[in-house]
Amino acid sequence: MVFLLEKSTGKNWQIADINKTVSTGIILKIADHPAFTVKENYRLVSDGSNLLTITATSKEGLTFGFYKYLRTLGFKFYLPGEEYSIIPSVSNPFGKKTDQVDKPFLQIRNFFGTGGYGTDNPDPDKSVEKEWELWKLRNGFGNAYELEGHRGENFILENKETLQKNPSWLVKPLTGNSQTDQSIKLDYTNKEALNFYT
Repeated sequence: MVFLLEKSTGKNWQIADINKTVSTGIILKIADHPAFTVKENYRLVSDGSNLLTITATSKEGLTFGFYKYLRTLGFKFYLPGEEYSIIPSVSNPFGKKTDQVDKPFLQIRNFFGTGGYGTDNPDPDKSVEKEWELWKLRNGFGNAYELEGHRGENFILENKETLQKNPSWLVKPLTGNSQTDQSIKLDYTNKEALNFYT
């Protein structure tokens, strides 16, 4: 974050101690707000000249809010790696005077390749993985909660009795064969099924 601000403004930026009173700069602050309804909600307050504060209840909210703000200043992140980033010259990084609450349009905005980023052989320090993850954050990808793995298969087997009593919760009925039943999916258009799952 500091690198991007320094490169765009031509000025030195420092990370201040959490307990220090700051009158000039950008503050990222964990706090609650009555308008926050999801984990990644954030509030952006700027005086338009010296101080910008981004408040959220989670680090995910702060991250989303900070990078969304940079994108409004003209930052563009086309691919992973700094060579594919457009860092504009910014004379006023505090923008216009504002007080707004915002959130991502979806709570899950992420993707991952099957098998991850490969083995440690070609990328022992995980630099490729780190570049991709940073690129995703800079472009607003992310999620309010983790969604990964093969939880659906275990869920079907663990809740077999309840699901047999509610066949409309599945895209097709259970057969009684645990090998094939584990691949049957929950009907995500069925509100009762979703409520049971969550």
